[in-house]
Amino acid sequence: MRGNLRIENPLTLEELQAKVPSAFATEPHPKMSERYSFVPTIQVITDMISLGWEIGNAFDVNARKGIGFQKHCVEFFKKDVTIQRDGETLYPTVILKNSHNGLSGFEFRIGIYRMVCSNGLVIADSEFGKLAIKHIGYNFGELAGTMLEFVAKVDEMTQKVERLMNTELSQEKVIEFTERAVEIRNLGNKAISIDSMLELLESHRSGDNGNSLWRVMNRVQENLLAGNFSTPNAKGGERKARPIKNFELDLEYNTKLWELASEYAS
Repeated sequence: MRGNLRIENPLTLEELQAKVPSAFATEPHPKMSERYSFVPTIQVITDMISLGWEIGNAFDVNARKGIGFQKHCVEFFKKDVTIQRDGETLYPTVILKNSHNGLSGFEFRIGIYRMVCSNGLVIADSEFGKLAIKHIGYNFGELAGTMLEFVAKVDEMTQKVERLMNTELSQEKVIEFTERAVEIRNLGNKAISIDSMLELLESHRSGDNGNSLWRVMNRVQENLLAGNFSTPNAKGGERKARPIKNFELDLEYNTKLWELASEYAS
């Protein structure tokens, strides 16, 4: 899981370079043709910093080849851009994903970070649209305008969170939601046991107890990505699920889980 957004001590550029050196590539992978439009991630990072955004966390994928050019993501936040609801602080985040080897497009995603449990949610594009920045012809002015549009959407994001918080699920719907959430991890269409279902619904803090859609979604999200449940194995028994460590899978599963929750809130 991504998690652990560094709110109080954001990453410095020096720390970022030590953690994700691929974000500092100043030229594309040698295999790329001259037609490849190269946007160095570090340029976007420094532009975001100049706009008042801070680096909360960053990741790259493990690579055997093309080390230093592989897929990576950087998550930004602003301390003065928050959502205060139900006794907790949520931080809207901007997730930049890129690579310098042609295997990943330059894109932004919208996220929400829950301070209380270090969980990083990802909002589906269908909710608020993509933060569209052109790869070809990237410029600072377009980035600045897009970030202003993002901040303007925070009220809309707040209303969405409130709908999730105010939607109460029956016990039947809680089970149905959890069963559908399990399918997101693609376990080979194998049904999990009742005990595993209860593991997915287990709360790790009192504030997440209850059957509101928001609380159910967050409990399931945390356990689903952390591997806090058992899955069927080839011998007919069960084994502990693996935690999700690949940031691309984290983004994908989070997005699908948000889409699923949106169905129940509509």
